[in-house]
Amino acid sequence: MNWPALSAAHRRVLRRALRRCVRWVAVPATTLVLLVVLVGTTVPSVREAVLRPVPSGLRAVATTATSVRLTWDHVSRSPRYRVAFSTAPSMEDAQVVMFDDNEGTLTGLAPGRRYYLRVAAADTDGDLLSDYTPDAYPSARTLYRGGFPYLAPRELRVTKARVRSLSLDWAPVAHAPGYRVTIATDKKMTRARSRWFSSDRARVGHLKPGERYFVTVSVARRTASSPALSRESRIRPALTTLDPPAPTKLDPPALPKLDVSTTYDLRVASWNILASVNKAWGPRRDTVVRQLAGVSPGGQTSAPPDAIALQEAIPYGQFQDVVSGLNAIGNDGAHYSGLYGNSRNTRIVWNDNALDLVRSGVIRYRAQEHRSDGLRMAPWAVFEVKHTRARFFFLSAHLETAGEGVRRAQWRQLLRDVPALADGVPVVMGGDFNSPRSGSNRTAQAMLGPTRAAGFGDMLGQVGSGMVTTSSTRADTVVNGNLFSVNYGRRHLRGYSNTGLIGQDVDYLFADNDLDVTRWEMVVDAAGRHLRGVIPSDHNMIRATVTLPTPSGG
Repeated sequence: MNWPALSAAHRRVLRRALRRCVRWVAVPATTLVLLVVLVGTTVPSVREAVLRPVPSGLRAVATTATSVRLTWDHVSRSPRYRVAFSTAPSMEDAQVVMFDDNEGTLTGLAPGRRYYLRVAAADTDGDLLSDYTPDAYPSARTLYRGGFPYLAPRELRVTKARVRSLSLDWAPVAHAPGYRVTIATDKKMTRARSRWFSSDRARVGHLKPGERYFVTVSVARRTASSPALSRESRIRPALTTLDPPAPTKLDPPALPKLDVSTTYDLRVASWNILASVNKAWGPRRDTVVRQLAGVSPGGQTSAPPDAIALQEAIPYGQFQDVVSGLNAIGNDGAHYSGLYGNSRNTRIVWNDNALDLVRSGVIRYRAQEHRSDGLRMAPWAVFEVKHTRARFFFLSAHLETAGEGVRRAQWRQLLRDVPALADGVPVVMGGDFNSPRSGSNRTAQAMLGPTRAAGFGDMLGQVGSGMVTTSSTRADTVVNGNLFSVNYGRRHLRGYSNTGLIGQDVDYLFADNDLDVTRWEMVVDAAGRHLRGVIPSDHNMIRATVTLPTPSGG
């Protein structure tokens, strides 16, 4: 037998076997024969005789804040097991616990720590009968105090208080699947409501002006039934602002009248009105113009829009008809101008009684797919509100239909070019982006998040493929949000039967993340889910109202 070739563990086991065997009086002859055979064998045979296989299947089956319950596969003829555990992958300063069965619970552990685990077979005295399991075996993390798998979010703060909303952020929690923000009007949180957010920022709307609120945040999954995955953060008080004061009335002698409004309700709309080469324009013209003007349908009349993003508006025909038709109606004294220039069928119209044009231009996309749709461009303009002197950037977009690669490249170009062209003024953007937030067409799914990260997110708060509820949108009020923006020219409107969900739209309105969206609506002349009268386009118009603040010193 080659004794030096044996490992230390093997030697210990063999010595113990030999000591028991040489007790001559108590040892029967058969044992002495066995001893002679054993000593005369080769090294591999000794190992096979005294060692056991390495245990397999080591896994954690339950954890608490201070314990981990383990199990592993039974090893034949192994009376006990040694479990080593350490907070270091190298097993430095490992502790060892003995178990009489192929399962056991490690206790006295620290909360929220990851432990690395290895197990070996052992004899009744606790000496090794096998090697430890290899480094690749799993680790286990103890829960945090309270039995939660995640730490509670910290550093919750109010970044901006508005009249009817609060913007919040907090320190992100590693690997958190999302966050649940809870808000109430009392510190005991007895009448609280909650909303889920995917990132460490939130904007909670539908609040009362000048009201004191209390907010807290915890880690949670998106579903409403998901239990909290962490403790709640420390409750933080917050106060919404009051409505702006009424304009100051000046006593005689009369002075030039000053507009002291601090905000302006900017009304915008976007609509792909379907090019006349695809469907006759004449029968649809009046319906399109009246809906754009806000005088129809009966249940959705509104004040006239300040800025309109049009797609598929053929310049010498549909585009001119829209401008002249809006001026013929003159809803609430509105008078419209069109942004002429080489932007093909993608256009901008604005109410020149409300806005002054400061500058304008056209983005020509570097990526194009000419075979299906021809050249695509995006007209833009910087407008100034006459009454408050507030400025904003406005753009109309119509992205590629056929090729997803081209469409995604066009969207990325907007995210690069728009901030530079806006030059610090708030961005408002509308258009047909030819991609819903989920489905096989993944452009919007990939780009909605980066658009918000660029500073001007979707007005409904869509950032990915997940479902969005009307109560979790940016907009204080949502009308017909469950409908899909494309109707394919058919009378049955596609959409979700649950009116609390946001539909799958290819048409979007975007606005600076800091702007309040007070209203978003999809305009349809319908009875239930059935379009009435003339179907104006294969898309439904979307429009919104955003609160535009007066610039500092303005």
